[in-house]
Amino acid sequence: MWNTIFVQPFLNLLLAFYKVFFSNLGLAILGVTVLIRLLLFPLTLPMLKMARKQRMIQPELDKLKEKYGEDKEKLAKEQMRLLRENGINPALGCLPNLVQFVFLIALYQVFIKVLGTNGQDMDVLNQLAYWDSLRIPAGGGINIRFLHLDLTQSDPYYILPVLAGALQWGAARLGRAQRAPVEKEGEGGIMGDIQGQMGVLFPLMTVFVGFRLQSGLVLYWVASVLLSLLQQWWVAREYAGEEAA
Repeated sequence: MWNTIFVQPFLNLLLAFYKVFFSNLGLAILGVTVLIRLLLFPLTLPMLKMARKQRMIQPELDKLKEKYGEDKEKLAKEQMRLLRENGINPALGCLPNLVQFVFLIALYQVFIKVLGTNGQDMDVLNQLAYWDSLRIPAGGGINIRFLHLDLTQSDPYYILPVLAGALQWGAARLGRAQRAPVEKEGEGGIMGDIQGQMGVLFPLMTVFVGFRLQSGLVLYWVASVLLSLLQQWWVAREYAGEEAA
């Protein structure tokens, strides 16, 4: 069922972009990434709006810190109550990331199972293709070169993993600044503590995992996070007028 619902459609989507972009797998991965981010935008937009709304209630959060600053448990409860009353659900921010991981796992399995370079793997790939136009010609193979990369191997110069981690850190910092731009380190209560820790740990995990993953996967992740940053910037610009009003 997993292959039918996720892996095979993802493979055919990748093959379609591969054909469109002149048999360039790197460009195909970038094209698929843009499409996925556009499809996920209806899920991402409420999360970004929620971040802007949290920014607007920052003065009320500050009052709670002053009132319950010595009682961390009470502060956390009151913060959660205030967030709920304003329609802010912190768990909502996890949904787009979870969907992203589903696509990442599907792409990983595409690389592992069918994007090899031997004839047997090409036979498997062609069997999974929906239409003849997506099939690889007999005796041919997938062009796995992109810039200095073999997309089925890890980046030998570690450029992509470090870039992915840096972009992930930038996205976390931007997101936190949009939620609470005047919040000082160590004064954000339980929500601020969690966000601060994840803002450091997740980029480090991205770099560490990226060292071991195929560069095609890391290329997908870099492009995805970069597009996420652009979406955050767009929402910040569009809703800046609401705060001024």
